[in-house]
Amino acid sequence: MNVKRIVEMEVEKNQLMVGDKIQIKGCQWKVLEIKDGKALIWKCTKIRDHVFNEDGSNIYEGSDIQKYVRSEFWLPDEMLKLVDGDFFLLTVDQLLEYMPDELDRIATDEDDYTTWYWTASPNVGSGHSVRSISPSGNVNSHYAYGSNGVAPACWINL
Repeated sequence: MNVKRIVEMEVEKNQLMVGDKIQIKGCQWKVLEIKDGKALIWKCTKIRDHVFNEDGSNIYEGSDIQKYVRSEFWLPDEMLKLVDGDFFLLTVDQLLEYMPDELDRIATDEDDYTTWYWTASPNVGSGHSVRSISPSGNVNSHYAYGSNGVAPACWINL
């Protein structure tokens, strides 16, 4: 998925297209899917570091990272009313489906440097390792008790 255009969120929500990057208060979100009057958007800038799970477990459900992602306000107040459900991390399968080209999976930090970030996928075969995305967009893994960037996604109502 290549970026088709970068739009300010002031554009009519019903004019959003898959591949658009939405500029919201200085942060960019990428539109990954549109269906049933909703858009799946993924935050690809201003990534924050956070531990996946202090106890080293690599299971996303109930993890420290899931609690953190759900408790942060990743959008400005006036946009939170559009969010349908919770903020969440994408799995590796979802990332590969929506962004098969590794360059599309690159996320940047607040200084616009490419950065590592967590996925919601455990590293099969290791109870303490979680799949992550490298600064070049490749799939890797890190220990769950380590710290990595956070790139949340959410569904918004159109």
